[in-house]
Amino acid sequence: MRDHDLSDLLPDDLVNEISDAEPDYSDLQAALRSAIDDAVDYIDNTVEPERQRARDYYHEQPFGTEQEGRSEAIVPSVRNTEQQLLPSLLRIFCSGTRTFEYLPRGIEDVATAELLTDLINDVVLDQDNNRFEVLSTAFKDALRTKTGIVKWWWDETVRTRTEHYGPINQMQAEALRQQPDVEVISEAWDVDATQAQDPASAMMAATGSLTLRRTVRTGRARIAAIPPEEFLISPDAKSVQDSPYVGHRVLRYAGDLIAEFPEHRDLIEEHAGDDEEGGAWGEAVMSRRGDRSLTGISTSPDPSMQRVRVVESYIRFDSDDDGVPELHRVISIGDEAEILSDEIVDEVPFALFCPDPEPHQAIGNSAADWSISHQYTASHIQRAMLDSLASSIYPRTVAVMQELLNPEDLLDNAPGAVIRVRSNPAAVSHLAEPFVGQQALAIQQYLDQQHQTSTGVTAASQGLDADVLQSTTKAAVDLAAQGANQRLELIARYFAEGGMRRLAEGLLRLVVAHPDAKRVVRLKNTLVEIDPAQWSDIEMDVSINVGLGRDDNDERFQTLSFVLQQQVAVMQQLGPQNPLVTLPMMRKTMADMLALKGVKDATPYFAQLPPNFQMPAPQPPPDPNAGLVQVEIAKAQTELEVARAKLELQRQEMLLKADLERDRLDAEVRLKAAEIAAKYQQQVDVAGIKADVDRDRHLMETVAQMGTVLPPQPAQPPMPPQAPPGPPPGMMPPDGPMMPPQGGV
Repeated sequence: MRDHDLSDLLPDDLVNEISDAEPDYSDLQAALRSAIDDAVDYIDNTVEPERQRARDYYHEQPFGTEQEGRSEAIVPSVRNTEQQLLPSLLRIFCSGTRTFEYLPRGIEDVATAELLTDLINDVVLDQDNNRFEVLSTAFKDALRTKTGIVKWWWDETVRTRTEHYGPINQMQAEALRQQPDVEVISEAWDVDATQAQDPASAMMAATGSLTLRRTVRTGRARIAAIPPEEFLISPDAKSVQDSPYVGHRVLRYAGDLIAEFPEHRDLIEEHAGDDEEGGAWGEAVMSRRGDRSLTGISTSPDPSMQRVRVVESYIRFDSDDDGVPELHRVISIGDEAEILSDEIVDEVPFALFCPDPEPHQAIGNSAADWSISHQYTASHIQRAMLDSLASSIYPRTVAVMQELLNPEDLLDNAPGAVIRVRSNPAAVSHLAEPFVGQQALAIQQYLDQQHQTSTGVTAASQGLDADVLQSTTKAAVDLAAQGANQRLELIARYFAEGGMRRLAEGLLRLVVAHPDAKRVVRLKNTLVEIDPAQWSDIEMDVSINVGLGRDDNDERFQTLSFVLQQQVAVMQQLGPQNPLVTLPMMRKTMADMLALKGVKDATPYFAQLPPNFQMPAPQPPPDPNAGLVQVEIAKAQTELEVARAKLELQRQEMLLKADLERDRLDAEVRLKAAEIAAKYQQQVDVAGIKADVDRDRHLMETVAQMGTVLPPQPAQPPMPPQAPPGPPPGMMPPDGPMMPPQGGV
């Protein structure tokens, strides 16, 4: 059976009436009004008077103890302290490439942490916002008025532009119409009926033009430093994230509010221009704006340009009666905190920077609080010294009025002016007063030393103390500078661990909370597509990089140089596959070294390693017997060459013997031939026999030079012995051997 909700059980007209009814904010409005009143009373009556006093001292306003005719000089201690601390703090947080970085909690998030670090630092802070302007304003507010407040939010910007296309066909026009956020303004088509047999075909073949209005929506993370007097917080709050109430009061134009909340137009117009800036908030606004006249919220006759006092509140309130308060973001106007909108959120988007926080309090002290007493006392001492100097240079005049011809001569202060007397020149004299300011110089120096101790701003910390720099070793100068920088380093650490860490965490959650904000950004000279939908469940830790001065940067550079040397040594000794040092580690070391020298992008010098980079396969370890094998191979080659030489020598000897044997056989053949010819009177073909022998000899030499072996020849059957040729028939040989005839072969 299907579950039924309330709309299934009630009539349709009653359901529509309930859906159109305004939500009941009575309980929330009562709690909100009480929280706003407490916060306003705390800020305006407790904190703001001290802030206003610091502003007056910074702008060198009179103390109220001045006397006419006396010195009104002021020693600007408050301004000097702020101006000396501010450059160092901005150099610490704005000179590097990364104000903070995100650290992964799992090994699978290493690449994402690196990407988010680059995205927030390079794109969100520097491209989408002005990091230097926001931080410098917040730091000034913190040093002067106790707290600097940075707020972050997601800004949805809607822009429209008109686009004209033509000539195009119907298919192209239809593709344009189907695009999102597009509205057709006008179109014109040239239909030629001769090009087709029916009107539909003619329309498809037509060409024309199309004018569109395109709506472009972009979302960006924004940050801004808000004026301290606009910030509200509960009196018992220990921090922003734990405070039961935090608010931001501001004046907004009625037209802007009506555009954002059109359903509350009557309520907004009712509160437009019905109040005046008064109290501590009004005095703070007038002081910040240069004492311009602000008698009312609006001076424009246009109702849409009249301003309305709006409070954006973050209050913890149990709206569902489960006993656990939820964090509500409420927009309200008027003294009764009439609610325009209400939503449940996850965090309070404010970060507080305080140079001297008080334990268990959200709002601490400012640098101006350290200098106000010195400015008051030193100014009065300086005034007394100047008054004494003026009295010694311009002494008072003593005159006997009866002896003066014209008493008005005493009022002429021009050099060499004549004072006319009757008869006694001594009737006019000067009451000499000695200069006694020397005694006040020692007190002035003592007060300056006390002020330097309380603020940490000394000549040594600025590198300007001649007593420290003259005839002093570099180590001693460094120690003196480090000792003087301790207060500055403490302020930087307060800023880093307080406001900066909270800002980094808030920006990360803000970017991840908008998964539809896809964009393509340039990171390290490479276009990267950003898809926050992939980071919906990611969790990161935050590390704040606080570079404490140029001397510290030099020391860090030397340390990184040593680290790089050790990395190179490990890589050379253990190879690229060692478990201790990898190429990405070495590149990061070199990139950090360049960052310390002000080079934000190391890509032109060291290429970024691809995400899927793998170290090359290791070479096989050398064989310890490889050298012995090489020696044996060389020995075998030498022996082979010796053997070849011996064989060649033997071959030459055999050829020589063969030649001698042939010569001997040749001689024997000739001798035998001669014997046969002499004995049997028959010539032997010695030339043919020699030609056959020479042919066989040439063949053997050719075979020997080619290094081949002749195939074995089949054995010839032995020839039967032949009897020597006898005498002609009928003749008997003579007794004894036959001698060859004279002139035989």
